[in-house]
Amino acid sequence: MQAQARRSTAPPIPPAAYVTRTVAQTYLLVAEQHGMGEAEFLARSGSCRADLEGWNGRVTGAAQRRTLRLFDALGIVPLPQADGGFDDLHTFYPALMTLLASSRTLREALRNYVHYLPQVMGNFDRLSMKEDHERVLLTLEQTDSAGLSSAPAFGVLMLAQNIVRHYDASASTLIRMEVRGRLPGAGAALKSAADCHVLDDASGNACLISGAVLDQPFEFYNPHVQRYARQQLDRQFEEFQAALSLSAQVRLQVRDRLQAPAQASHEENLLALLCERLGMSRWTLRRRLAFEGVSFSVLLAAQRRDELCRLLAQTELSIAEIGDQLGFSTPASVARFARQQLGVAASEYRLRVRTTGT
Repeated sequence: MQAQARRSTAPPIPPAAYVTRTVAQTYLLVAEQHGMGEAEFLARSGSCRADLEGWNGRVTGAAQRRTLRLFDALGIVPLPQADGGFDDLHTFYPALMTLLASSRTLREALRNYVHYLPQVMGNFDRLSMKEDHERVLLTLEQTDSAGLSSAPAFGVLMLAQNIVRHYDASASTLIRMEVRGRLPGAGAALKSAADCHVLDDASGNACLISGAVLDQPFEFYNPHVQRYARQQLDRQFEEFQAALSLSAQVRLQVRDRLQAPAQASHEENLLALLCERLGMSRWTLRRRLAFEGVSFSVLLAAQRRDELCRLLAQTELSIAEIGDQLGFSTPASVARFARQQLGVAASEYRLRVRTTGT
């Protein structure tokens, strides 16, 4: 499969492979549907109960590989339902499925899928996207897939197929899917039920999507629902990351402080508050952030930029009022910051985002 790439979207891969607790919970449900109890599943997969609990729970890549090998040995395809569609998956991934079902166009929905999939499911596999004006090519690179069937890749690409059919009820969009290896057990029936051509034993995992519907406006697009789903996904990921690094914890606390209008948001005040909450001196905070390759000033500027964009797009606050909330000393300071960060004046950005949504 080939697509001439004019735009490429691929999330970075963190060094340690993992899947989120939601993925592990999905696999536990699949195991139970095939008669395997929780205790047996945890023992045979190498996971533990704590991995499946808490908002920041996650399962190591090693445990994920053991789970997939277990399913292959038992002939199980790890999908909670036969077609991998929206209904059952919404139970496990409500914000993601809401976003995918209410994007502006099919192309935008596929971009959202690639962008948010690692946030919701982890980084064990890497989905990327190449596109031109006629086609979209999704490719899935698997972590240590030696000896594994194509079942996990089939599930990820089947969801892409269901996204397409959600936006194209007439089924005029052409879909070709290929997966490395073969599906275990009942996988042959799933393959025959797929609403597209599926080639197994291929050299890689890919899904080629082409057709005029890619950029056709979706009649049920709702910008308010989309914005809410994005905010939920971004917040969930920030909270998850906050458990992993100091810089993420700082970003999360700065964001919450900036969103509290009654609080002072000047840099020195924020820095003092953070040091108090984190129980460390300013020197220690700066040293540990430097170890992660970032500074407090850079983190603060990034969060101010995000909050500036949100306030301009979603509120009627004046530029001066926004500057006060974000800790700028004068209206001229926030105006200068807006032009530096956004490339245009704050008033122009507000008009553009409300007119075009971009």
